[in-house]
Amino acid sequence: MSNSNPKASFEWGYTGHGPYLLAVSLVADAYGDDEVALEYQTAVEELLADFDQHEDWRLEAGELDEYIRVFG
Repeated sequence: MSNSNPKASFEWGYTGHGPYLLAVSLVADAYGDDEVALEYQTAVEELLADFDQHEDWRLEAGELDEYIRVFG
């Protein structure tokens, strides 16, 4: 990923660089494909924006796939 920042970290609960990195990483991991990750990261970033920063959460690959099929 060419726009990564070594000091950046995965984040959620808002939109920005941290949620972008997390969205791309989640999709790339679930699909094993960087091109797919870049195609669907915007939809997944919007999903992550709704997660509470102070709460634990879990997102299964099947749930991610379903969200992408419906909203991506």
